[in-house]
Amino acid sequence: MKNNRTLALLITPALLALTCRIIGGVIPTVEVWGAVGQALLLSAPRWLMLLYPIGAIYSYFRKVPKSKTEDQPVRSIRARVAVSIFGLIAAGNPLAGSGSGSSDSFTVMSANVQAFTDGAQELEVAIGDVGVDLFLQIEMRAVDVPGMRRVADNYTTGLAMPSHGMGVYCNDNIECQASVTEIFGTSVCGMPMSLVRVNSEICVMGLHVPPPAPFCALGVAPYLEEMIDHLSDGLVSKAWGPCQAGDAIVIAGDLNGVPGGHGYESLLDAGMSDPQSGAGIWASSWPSGGGWPNLPVFRLDHVFVGEGVEIADVGHHRLPGADHKALRFSLALQ
Repeated sequence: MKNNRTLALLITPALLALTCRIIGGVIPTVEVWGAVGQALLLSAPRWLMLLYPIGAIYSYFRKVPKSKTEDQPVRSIRARVAVSIFGLIAAGNPLAGSGSGSSDSFTVMSANVQAFTDGAQELEVAIGDVGVDLFLQIEMRAVDVPGMRRVADNYTTGLAMPSHGMGVYCNDNIECQASVTEIFGTSVCGMPMSLVRVNSEICVMGLHVPPPAPFCALGVAPYLEEMIDHLSDGLVSKAWGPCQAGDAIVIAGDLNGVPGGHGYESLLDAGMSDPQSGAGIWASSWPSGGGWPNLPVFRLDHVFVGEGVEIADVGHHRLPGADHKALRFSLALQ
């Protein structure tokens, strides 16, 4: 009986994780309920792995009074340690995407800054304090960033909502040609993209896939189709704003989807790669405040890398009033 119970405890989290992954991979996402359900189901497996160390600690103190834990057999303690380590490894690698950039790399930060939060000046100062060469603002809140010039935006184009805004900011260390596109998606569920050609050699795209909830999920597919139409084998396939056919490309921003979802897989199929693919729960970026609970459990913010690009130092920053963690990284051509 004891062996059966132990086996069940070992199998259950993994079985639940596998079930979530299978259902999440096939659930239809054209409706809000499906998009939200997929995000929940595909995010759950990594978090379920934490049941292993939690269960090991609980069983250790439950079976023996606290004052007598030192009498437990060494073999039992070793087994619990092994199970705990397995669970933590399976939950994700906090060092995924880390490493030093090359001497000719430049730094980039993308951030959904939450357009409906006050405190633009505080945000502007915080962005300047982070200190990057290229800043991709998703949603309109900061206007002028200390030490950077605004090279493209759609702030004065009659936005239906400030959340449809995008801006591109560069410092004097890099040469920038940039534009913000029209809205892609539907009239109700649409968002723009930002496009930057840095040093006449690499295209950096700012991503903001229309949020499938709480309004609708119909804008997601047209937005992704427009983006994928300009990619081939991890390179820009045709002229796209300031970017040219054959340019190396990096895509960063708010996918409004999680690893394993339709948008994520579409970008991998287009030849892009994810330097944080093994990060698991450590790359979770939403919700992070800005009117939402400060408890990131979903990985909605991503960076995708195309052919011939070297990326390093991928990390996160919290910005004042933002409901997403900002992504910061360094990149260069290989």
